[in-house]
Amino acid sequence: MADLETLASADGAPFSVEHETVALVPLVEGAVAELAGAMQERGLSVETRLSEVSVSGDPFRMHQVVANLLSNSLKFVPPGGHVRVELGAEGTWARLVVADDGPGIAAEDLPHVFERFFRGKASGVGGSGIGLAVVAGLVRAHGGEVAVASEPGSGTTFTIRLPQGVPEASRVFARRAPASPTGGVARENRGGPRASTVYPAVDGAAARRTPSA
Repeated sequence: MADLETLASADGAPFSVEHETVALVPLVEGAVAELAGAMQERGLSVETRLSEVSVSGDPFRMHQVVANLLSNSLKFVPPGGHVRVELGAEGTWARLVVADDGPGIAAEDLPHVFERFFRGKASGVGGSGIGLAVVAGLVRAHGGEVAVASEPGSGTTFTIRLPQGVPEASRVFARRAPASPTGGVARENRGGPRASTVYPAVDGAAARRTPSA
């Protein structure tokens, strides 16, 4: 229900988020703790590597982002799988990574994973198909960017970058973010031939990255 309400709000004009200083370590730890029982029941292990970093944001919405990413791993990673959560600073940005060793995402599905109601044909998993759309919308509302990198059989990595900074009264949904540490496009295929799709902060246009030869 919260995800549906968020999507409905995002369709409004303008969509704004109230900001305060948010310490991300306790927020991420809280989201991990909430899903720890479900992860254990499914036979998944969760590893966290968290360094303190703060952003200006809405703590409820940021918690929703982390919980949705973890819930996505819970749905798709088979029993015995592993989920890794990393948090730290990257220049003037806060960087959050949620990675798993699940089945990965088909190349033809990768550019669509943040589209509302999209579910890959080969997923075989139920659900509303809006969790990742909410993640993308909320990250953009906070002036950030979200990227996904995946290769079938080799897992999936979601990377979120949010600008660090002091709170403002509010920021409009389409607020332009500071220059990305990767020149506006997050390149998440540095470690190998993993396809990557990036959703920038301003207009939501997708920039597909293809592996280097």
